[in-house]
Amino acid sequence: MVKSCGHLPLAVRIVGSRLRGRRAWSIGYLARRLRESWPGLEEFVTGDRSVADALTLSYERLTPDERHLLRLLSLLPPTSVDACMAAALADVGVDWAERLLEGLFDVHLIEQSAPGRYRLHEIVRRFANATARYTLTDASRHEAMGRILGC
Repeated sequence: MVKSCGHLPLAVRIVGSRLRGRRAWSIGYLARRLRESWPGLEEFVTGDRSVADALTLSYERLTPDERHLLRLLSLLPPTSVDACMAAALADVGVDWAERLLEGLFDVHLIEQSAPGRYRLHEIVRRFANATARYTLTDASRHEAMGRILGC
């Protein structure tokens, strides 16, 4: 279940709170709900706490270039990327891509799977992908995917 929460502490707390407040739910039932509600964030809300709200605050604090890279990363299948791949995806230099990745890592929006390799938390991927659908044109998405395939 923690994996379904993207290992994000707030998501784990919210899901735990939902489980605790619903005595008829089993852990298996909740795990199934989390799988079936993919890719929505509806299960990560309790009271006035929401993972989507927390991600929105984090997202709004990013630089425009960090936001853009985060949205582009969400287009990829769940995998890790390095600075070269991120540079191709965002059409920027490798050094700049590394700085952007490190900025996203510093605010816990991506994790480091190995030295120099980064990946999105699944919940962050959902959030960023929803944002990408509204902010990126079809053409820009296709161009970014073409660049990454060439890498």
